[in-house]
Amino acid sequence: VDMLDVSMNLDADLGIDSIKRVEILAALQEALPEAPVVAPDQLGELRTLSQIVAVLSDDGESEPAPAPAPAVPDQPAPPTRAGVERLVPTLRPIDSTGEPIGLPAGSKIWVTKSGDVLSGQIVEELSAQGYSAEEVELADEVHDPPDELAGLIVVVPPRVTDEDILFGFGRVRAMAPVLRRAALQGGALLCSVTCLGGGFALDAPPPEDVDPTGGAWGGMTKTAAAEWTDVNCRSIDVDRNRIGLASEVVKYALSEGPVEIGLGSEGPQTVVLEAHPVEPAAHAALGSDDVVLITGGARGVTAEVAVAMAEAGQPRLILMGRSPEPSGEPDWLIGLDEEAEIKRAIVAQADPGVGPQEVQAEFDLIQASREIRRNLARISAAGSEVVYCSVDIREPDAVRACLDPLIEEFGPVTGLVHGAGVLADRNIEDKSDEDFAFVYDTKVGGLRSVLAALEDAPLKTMVMFSSSTARFGRRGQVDYAAANEVLNKVAQYEAARREGCRVVSVNWGPWDGGMVTPALKSMFSAEGIEVIGMESGAAYLLDEIASDGPTEVLILGSGSQVPTAGQSPTVATNGAGPDELPVVFERTITTDTHEFMTSHVLDGRAVLPAAMTLEWLAHGALHGNPGLRFVGVDDLRVFKGVLVQSRESLQVRVCADAARRRGDEFVVTAELCSGGNNGRRVLHARGEIVLAARQPDPAAPNPTADLPALEQSIETIYSETLFHGPAMRGLVEVESCGDEGLVARCRVAPPPKDWMKEPVRNRWIADPLVLDSGLQAMIVWTSDRVGEASLPSRLTRYRQFVPTFPSEGARIVISVRDRTGARIVADIDWIGEDGRLLARLEGYESIVDSSLKKAFRQNTLDESTPTQA
Repeated sequence: VDMLDVSMNLDADLGIDSIKRVEILAALQEALPEAPVVAPDQLGELRTLSQIVAVLSDDGESEPAPAPAPAVPDQPAPPTRAGVERLVPTLRPIDSTGEPIGLPAGSKIWVTKSGDVLSGQIVEELSAQGYSAEEVELADEVHDPPDELAGLIVVVPPRVTDEDILFGFGRVRAMAPVLRRAALQGGALLCSVTCLGGGFALDAPPPEDVDPTGGAWGGMTKTAAAEWTDVNCRSIDVDRNRIGLASEVVKYALSEGPVEIGLGSEGPQTVVLEAHPVEPAAHAALGSDDVVLITGGARGVTAEVAVAMAEAGQPRLILMGRSPEPSGEPDWLIGLDEEAEIKRAIVAQADPGVGPQEVQAEFDLIQASREIRRNLARISAAGSEVVYCSVDIREPDAVRACLDPLIEEFGPVTGLVHGAGVLADRNIEDKSDEDFAFVYDTKVGGLRSVLAALEDAPLKTMVMFSSSTARFGRRGQVDYAAANEVLNKVAQYEAARREGCRVVSVNWGPWDGGMVTPALKSMFSAEGIEVIGMESGAAYLLDEIASDGPTEVLILGSGSQVPTAGQSPTVATNGAGPDELPVVFERTITTDTHEFMTSHVLDGRAVLPAAMTLEWLAHGALHGNPGLRFVGVDDLRVFKGVLVQSRESLQVRVCADAARRRGDEFVVTAELCSGGNNGRRVLHARGEIVLAARQPDPAAPNPTADLPALEQSIETIYSETLFHGPAMRGLVEVESCGDEGLVARCRVAPPPKDWMKEPVRNRWIADPLVLDSGLQAMIVWTSDRVGEASLPSRLTRYRQFVPTFPSEGARIVISVRDRTGARIVADIDWIGEDGRLLARLEGYESIVDSSLKKAFRQNTLDESTPTQA
């Protein structure tokens, strides 16, 4: 101990790298739960022992982490082309189909009408193979697809509108619950069939009578494949003149294999990525006689491209963006640069009672205006005339009103860079029509507005800023993937019709700036995707437009791990498979090592409780964020139960991505998986774990309805209604039960070491017995009021207002919100003896099933099961 000096550097002096620092701070946080928290963005600043002591003691006397020394300005370096990897999507033959996907015989499959004979022929082929196939209209609204539906094949008509794409997304979203349920029961299929020529318009432009908008379906299907790992997703592109097309579509749709399959004149093919560096340009493609329109504004990535163009050839530049045009600043802002002092000045000038949101909005406007002015000055200094226009490019009239006078002043536009884009990331099931339309229309509607205004322009260069999301699909970005796939196909169409114009659609990976925040950069790095440097990306683009290369390319930061279509880019670390998040910890589950599971037996098999799944996912999220506390989960879904039989073992792993900031909260996607490598990966559960620096303030408990007493003892409930054994019997009393809900009391769980060997923590994060007691109480309610048992399917939103539940247990209040067929939706409150709300579960969905009664009664392990590894 005497050898330690508090000024020692953790890394250089003590050899404690960032990973080990996270583990140590996580252990400290558990051992000292009342110590001040260390937020994730603080970890990198804690470089010495004294800085850690200062944070944990919070005495205000220790020296703060020193600010980094100001950079010494250097002379501008020439643009570098290093740091990017150029990949070209290329068609390659498929030798044969894979194994059948295992869709049960007789499964019901919908096929949307194509406007020609193809959809009907697909239905005939499916029927001949023993499936219950039916043609349906894509435009028919379906709020509740039939429970027996196991497949949807969308046969995209040749002529498609943007409205058709939006409605098609709504259809896919509506299909999500039923398809994912079918996947758990044996198999499910989502397939899109486009008619772009059989090669996804990579080897030739779309046929003249085919609208490239249909390419959006490829982006949607690949994103579904990335999000719904349990559903078999296929994007098939066809040449409508191919003989025997329907039988081939069915064959490849119902077989394992790549997500993208082309059925054209060259036979079955898929898309692969081949590295093809571009040659450095000897001369700038656009010079001082050219006029270039750049959408996407004068900030971030498109601003860097504008600066690079100005430095290379001095063309006249027109920049269009959503931000207001910069104006002069008031005197009270002169000399203010730091965020805190600017916000103080805003408050001083504002009306009394101004709120934090208004202050932040005003600050953001000031920063945006300053950035625009700086970039316009950089462009002018490089020798280009430049004009910035504040325009909503989704409005064709506004775009034309901006361009017409500038064209009259500067001359005709000869170059176009369409870089506008926005994000509204949410999973398919959670994304609204408004979110989808906003993201899609900014890309696609904006492009249509600009092309309409430039219909007769003598364009020499046309650049579409597409995204790697279009190539691979990406969780949460179904709208962005669809929109950018349309850009890719429109680029092929425009390249064919504009002789002498260099048209390229660049599927960019993440840049080191723009929409890629530091948190997103960290997430991409964890996924094995390296960011593109701002200068190197802009310099590369000048080389690309000066070349005569392919129309569609993919650009990633050098060193990136390249996934295949339908896989969200992820890095394989610590045993992680290529389509999952980084592994946090693994456990081999047996009824000996996890003895509590012998008290949670259904149909003769031990089942991991959903509450324990939440406990492990919460630990997975906290592991890399030791300065934060667990406060809840959003959208916890159990896709497939974790089941072990007597003398059987199952290895599972908990995976988690990097924390994403959301206001005062941090959100971490966490998953529970098994299998992979030599066997098929199984996704058991996924949830968005919510972390924060402190527990949220509790709301008022839901009012308790005047309910009749339940004339059953707790002993009778556990012997006749519930299947839970001694360790899992958390209910101590059910006070009342009626149509509106139920009131009960529960106890807390014993320490983790009493339930299992090698627990992940010494104390519970979210007491699994308290939580499971609430779910048990819901079974009691359905058994009493519906006459049938139930099991959980989804936890929409859970918030915990205390770090640990009180030792005396809690009162459970269930408020039933909705009952539709077999689906029950309820809210559950856990309330302390002092009347304070301890936790709340909103939107708890359970499924009532008459067959559960038999499974509930088989609540002892079947000892005849043979041993398995």
